[in-house]
Amino acid sequence: MKFDEFLIVLGLDRHLDLAEATETGSCSIQFDKQLTVNIEHDNDKGVAQAYCIVSNAPATHRDAFFAMLLQAHLFGTATDGCMFGFEPQQDQVILFKTIHLAQLDGPQAIAQLESLVDQASRWSAYLPHLLDEWEQKVTQAAVSVVQSMAAHG
Repeated sequence: MKFDEFLIVLGLDRHLDLAEATETGSCSIQFDKQLTVNIEHDNDKGVAQAYCIVSNAPATHRDAFFAMLLQAHLFGTATDGCMFGFEPQQDQVILFKTIHLAQLDGPQAIAQLESLVDQASRWSAYLPHLLDEWEQKVTQAAVSVVQSMAAHG
């Protein structure tokens, strides 16, 4: 499948200038106010990289945050074949998926993109709660250490 065929299968030919998207090898799809999928195509490799911004990186406890994302990524099933990445200029966490267009038919290509959208929606909703929960645990642990030191001091 070629990139322009992929865009037509997705129904984007009604919303995009296909010639421009094919020439630049990229497009964006706005699913709702919070979820935009960006697709970049590498014609030579026959793949499309689709990605979404799922969160801003936290200002504190960044090492632990990125370790949690790495764990989710390593276990694989938590991301349905998608991968986490980091965009340092905007300090954003992205979720991306490589779609091998040359090896897929229309329904398979759509399923690959739907998988990314489902995971991006899930992680966008889950990451803020995960961070809040984790920060509460860190605060409780710090209070416990201080109390323990005061009791022994």
